[in-house]
Amino acid sequence: MKVRSLLSVWSIVALILSVSVASAQWTVFMDGSVLPDAQGWEKEKPTGDPKDPSTMSTVVDDPDISGNKLLKMENLDGTDRGFWIYYLEDLIADSSTVQWTLAFRIKATEGAVAAAAAEQGIATLRWGDIRLETGLVREYFRFAQDTLSLERQGEDLDGISVADWHTFRASFDAVSGDLKVYMDENATPIYSGVMTDPSSNYRMRFGDSGLERNHGCYYDWIIIDMSGAYAPGENDAIPDEVIVLATNDRPAGAPASYKLIQNFPNPFNPTTTIGFDVSAAGMVKIMVYDILGREITSLVNQPMQAGNYSVVWNATDMNGVEVPAGIYIARLITSGSTQSIKMVLMK
Repeated sequence: MKVRSLLSVWSIVALILSVSVASAQWTVFMDGSVLPDAQGWEKEKPTGDPKDPSTMSTVVDDPDISGNKLLKMENLDGTDRGFWIYYLEDLIADSSTVQWTLAFRIKATEGAVAAAAAEQGIATLRWGDIRLETGLVREYFRFAQDTLSLERQGEDLDGISVADWHTFRASFDAVSGDLKVYMDENATPIYSGVMTDPSSNYRMRFGDSGLERNHGCYYDWIIIDMSGAYAPGENDAIPDEVIVLATNDRPAGAPASYKLIQNFPNPFNPTTTIGFDVSAAGMVKIMVYDILGREITSLVNQPMQAGNYSVVWNATDMNGVEVPAGIYIARLITSGSTQSIKMVLMK
């Protein structure tokens, strides 16, 4: 169901986040201005386990762009701290999602480069690791020294400067098996091949790949389009608005707190609009329950940027079947808030 923004500055974001639009649908999964666990990511290892990515994750000022924030993941003691992991099953209704485009912007940290050089040379540096498994195919993007390794393809791509920022885009097509990787939005791929390594998982991971090496990476943003496999210049470009929202703090005028707004009209028949405010980027759910607490349907279940939104419920359950008249509960669930309202359906 389409989510609509109430602030004009957020209108492009509402379009991007709507899963019913046929064109490119870029969704921000990781915004460097907020820690991953506030955006729907989970620790691959539990708190207290030596492999805890939160122990090496901090939000810092961008050393290159004034006012920008970055997620810095740095570990200079050689231990394996594990990954942040995002489970994608809830965002995919069935296996019909067969084309994906992943894009991310990263750079090695100065501390990791210096530590590697001081200890055993640059060969000890492993500075970035992002992995996407789409349920049909998968690829792991591992950065070591000046090389991007496509682990599942067994390919090493040299010439990746650790001193510079780079934007990488990878297009996955599970029908043809094609994988193409682009750097810095250049239309000529740095790799083109056929994927042969299947996956049954729907998840994304990034973090410390271990191997007792120094690790240090700035992550600016990670975005995905699940509507197709696009090269730079094809279909919709990565919108400037998404890049700005994914690389800056909450814009002026964004809500100060989460809020679930009473639906209108109420009582209603057959549709009603539910407003909600999101104060920080992260995973947002709006669920509907009956008066006995049984789940009726999910209206929203996706990562969202800060902003004012609304969603329409047409009094149907998760299977599209009309529900009987009665009292229903709408519940907003985020990492920082759970709020409920009562709605009355009359027939």
